[in-house]
Amino acid sequence: MKNLALLLLLGIAPLAHAQSEKGMYFGAGLGSFDYDEGSEGISDSTYAYHLFGGYKFSDNFALELALGGSGDLEESFTDTVPGIGMVTLEVDADATLYSLSLLGMLPFDRMSLFAGVGYFNAGFEGDVNVPGFGGGSYDGGHDHGALVNVGIQHDFGLDLKSFSIRAQYDWYDFPDEIDASGFTLSMLYRF
Repeated sequence: MKNLALLLLLGIAPLAHAQSEKGMYFGAGLGSFDYDEGSEGISDSTYAYHLFGGYKFSDNFALELALGGSGDLEESFTDTVPGIGMVTLEVDADATLYSLSLLGMLPFDRMSLFAGVGYFNAGFEGDVNVPGFGGGSYDGGHDHGALVNVGIQHDFGLDLKSFSIRAQYDWYDFPDEIDASGFTLSMLYRF
């Protein structure tokens, strides 16, 4: 039994030895953004970009600032206007998201699992078009709330030890029962 425990510990030891890379980092990625206001508003999925930078204080904690954005979130609404009849309203908007997160990391040999909590501020701008009547600009205002992110990061070795690849899922806690989330695949550089 002692030999089995010793073999098990020796087998796990290489996984628990992680690279000790403290300091600043930055990264960029692409992915998807899902936004749903329910039956009364915009409900669409589109591409997203994610730019971020942070400081890793230890093997287990980092503080990260990020800027993200989405492609066009599109929706059409049809309603009856007295004196005019049925009117279709086409909305085309994109989101810009700023966030600040505290990340907790569980490092392994060349891989880390991470989860974070933070705060976000989102702005929406775009165009509104009524076919046959023309259009104008759309300012959806700003929302803010809590942010939760989880992911996995692979650290390269040898000559590329300053580079990592990261898969990340973000969930945004918007007010008014809006569901929004994003998934990105990013490259990260530590210096």
